[in-house]
Amino acid sequence: ADVERRWIRRSSTGASDDMGQDNLDEFAAALEPEALEGYLAAVAAELAHVTNESMREAMGSLLPPADLEHINTSSDDLAASLRWSVAQGIWGWFDDDIAFTRPWGFDVRAISKPVVVLQGSEDLMVPFAHGKWLAGAIPGVTAKLGEGEGHISIAAKYLDEALAGVAALFD
Repeated sequence: ADVERRWIRRSSTGASDDMGQDNLDEFAAALEPEALEGYLAAVAAELAHVTNESMREAMGSLLPPADLEHINTSSDDLAASLRWSVAQGIWGWFDDDIAFTRPWGFDVRAISKPVVVLQGSEDLMVPFAHGKWLAGAIPGVTAKLGEGEGHISIAAKYLDEALAGVAALFD
């Protein structure tokens, strides 16, 4: 928990080189739930009509070259997914952000279920150090720590493989 707290404090003050400005602003807002609600509502209104083309502008500070390349060469599926997610409201997103600013209520070192961590070294949404920490702390984790990958490109590259691995656990 101490590691998680240091990560948030550092990121929220803007002292982190490994997060995009939009995430620094979002996590700063997450420290005050009333501010976070307004922040997310404004971003959700923008994402409600996002296309692959407008995504580059809407999420510009969060997209390293690997993610931009994926967006430039992919169908509209990612933009459609973003539109669908904000159409459901901000509350799942809100809870996710609040979880970054509070203790999780469990020790990740005590997880006994299968976990997959996908983390790109160029991810500007989640610092690479956090993914590496989770990969090192969770017993039996399956980790794909992709050098040169971003938040979107790592998922595009490894998500099917990761899901197949999880599905195989239930065969």
